Amino acid sequence: MKSLFLVGAKLAEVERKINFKMNLNKKGEIFNLTKEWILWIVRAIVFFVIFSIIIIIIYIPLFSQVNADGLKHSLLRQHLIYDKNCLAYENDKVYPGIVDIKKFNKDNLEKCFNSQDHGVQVTLNNHLIKLNEKLNKFEFCFDKKSFYCSNQTFYILIKNNDKTEQGKLNIAIMNQK
Repeated sequence: MKSLFLVGAKLAEVERKINFKMNLNKKGEIFNLTKEWILWIVRAIVFFVIFSIIIIIIYIPLFSQVNADGLKHSLLRQHLIYDKNCLAYENDKVYPGIVDIKKFNKDNLEKCFNSQDHGVQVTLNNHLIKLNEKLNKFEFCFDKKSFYCSNQTFYILIKNNDKTEQGKLNIAIMNQK
């Protein structure tokens, strides 16, 4: 009988603990509700930040303009220097960075550079050659609003018959915007 009494007492104690927890839950529901609201506010802020970043990533490239003139000028310069039909020295193979002095003349450069859209001034050790006189009749790069201009100097080797010497090659390119 004593054990039955102990079991009954234990049951009563467990029941009191359950009722106590239930009463705490009812009174603490406001705390739980507030905690949920705070979590939802944080989630909403994170969602809007991520959504805004995605919108910015999508719309920036759509409204930005790409200026391809600089890339065109760079490719034209490389073509003049590295192509065997332009200025590059050739003796069974092409030697980039070595300019053949025999190829540095207006006729060869006009064959190599056949664009009517660009004006080019090529200077090799103070010897100037102008290509496309239509765009080169003015002082080079006089109006930066109407023209896109680029100018680059290369330190190269010049091959003159069997003699190799150092030199400077300046290539200035201009086109209308």
